[in-house]
Amino acid sequence: MINKKEKEVKELNRKNKELKQYNLVSKKRQEELDNFAEFLKEVLAQDAISDISMRMVVNKIVVHQNEDKTLDIKFEMNGKLGDNKEIEIPE
Repeated sequence: MINKKEKEVKELNRKNKELKQYNLVSKKRQEELDNFAEFLKEVLAQDAISDISMRMVVNKIVVHQNEDKTLDIKFEMNGKLGDNKEIEIPE
């Protein structure tokens, strides 16, 4: 019984460590997103977006014309908004 409880405690400690790491990653990601959002607010507050500001925000614009002559437009963003990496969530 003691061995079983020791294993449970070890497993809970492992999960706790993983959750603390996930919390650190989440806080860092939130800070990066907040900084980029603040930058976007500053850019959008301008009367006209300068070429330099646009290049800092948008990496690439892809325009595709469909068979029915409609357009699909895709913006590839710079900064952390363009980062589509998934974060693993511990169980």
